[in-house]
This record gives sequence, structure tokens and C-alpha cells, in this order.
Amino acid sequence: MLSVTSLAKENMKQALQAGKEDEESLIRITRSSDPPQALGFLIDTEREGDQVIRDNEGNKLLLIGEEISPTLVGLVLDCRDTGQGMRFTITMKFQ
Repeated sequence: MLSVTSLAKENMKQALQAGKEDEESLIRITRSSDPPQALGFLIDTEREGDQVIRDNEGNKLLLIGEEISPTLVGLVLDCRDTGQGMRFTITMKFQ
């Protein structure tokens, strides 16, 4: 399963609060269909079979479809401050 840091959860929560049109809208992690099949995010609603990542208060934040879930095992979603602001990063989890 994808691990999500507290910082990433907080940034997703802020993004949802800023642009949320309704209570059903959440962030979904996706894979583009074009090579090199990079990961990305979009606003979507929950579907049957989705894994749901929640914040510390239990609010739904991130949706992971069952078709992409196996490819995210051992990865960590975090945020990093860049010269262009906060950006989400995905790295391998080292134990």
C-alpha cells in the first residue's frame, strides 16, 4: 500500500478545501495513458473497490483505484518545498 506522510495529507486537505465543489469530490492518483505513464492527480468521486486515504480526523482525502494500487506498494507520497512552491513527490520507501 502507498504510504502518505502527514505533510502530504495536510496539503491535500488544503487543496480540497480551496477547490472543492461538493463533499463527494476527492483527489485520485492516476497513471497517464501516454508514455512514460507518469503518475498524476485529478479530482474525482469514490468508486467501488477504491482504497481511501484519510487524514488524522478521518476525513477522506485520496482515492487509489484497484488497478493502480499494486504499482504503488512500497512507495511514499510526500510534499517538498521547491522554488515553485509545495509539490507532491513519490519515492521508494526505505526500511
